[in-house]
Amino acid sequence: MKRFGRYLLILIVLQGVVAPPVDKKKKKEDDDHKEDVPADFGLEYDRYLQEVVRTLEEDKDFAEKLRNVNVDKIKSGDVAHELQFVKHNVRSKLDELKRWELERLRKATREAMEKQELGLDREAVRVPNHVDYRNPHTFEIDDLKKLIIQATKDLEKLDEKRNEEFKTYEMEKELQYREHLKNLTEEERQKEQKHHDEMIKKHKEHPKIHEPGSKQQLEQVWEEQDH
Repeated sequence: MKRFGRYLLILIVLQGVVAPPVDKKKKKEDDDHKEDVPADFGLEYDRYLQEVVRTLEEDKDFAEKLRNVNVDKIKSGDVAHELQFVKHNVRSKLDELKRWELERLRKATREAMEKQELGLDREAVRVPNHVDYRNPHTFEIDDLKKLIIQATKDLEKLDEKRNEEFKTYEMEKELQYREHLKNLTEEERQKEQKHHDEMIKKHKEHPKIHEPGSKQQLEQVWEEQDH
């Protein structure tokens, strides 16, 4: 997905929601290859979501409307009504994407039912909320609305989970640090505390790397595109 496409995705469903955190352990990859790698938002329907956005991006008029639309209108799914103005060829591609997604869901449901019959997973069969499965033929306003609303809800839940995991990690790290201090001499403890304080200060003063999907990064992207 092109650069603008990735941030159009964020603009549609991630406004106010934190995207996947930057993995600081991963090695920096070649920018040319990185542009082609789709983001992993942790959703079961990730590919469908991103393909829908990629397709909608082909209609430049629709993309321009999204750039100026009210955030609340996006998160409520009301922006989906703009779908009626999308070009016919784009609508046809969306129809095809929906048929693929429904087929994927049918296969997943069959596998889930088999597991359920074996007693392996009693909660595996679930009704999809991100697509209007009652209409298996065409991608309509309800499909886009359901996709936006469900993706926003799911991403907010994932973000809350990540925040809790990060808080737990920070607490464990602090406890380990305190335990480590107990095993040091007074001189070693003072050096360690000094180093610890310096690292905290350095971290606070270091320029922040904007996480994907953050308001600051979106502003940075739009600014770069304007120049």
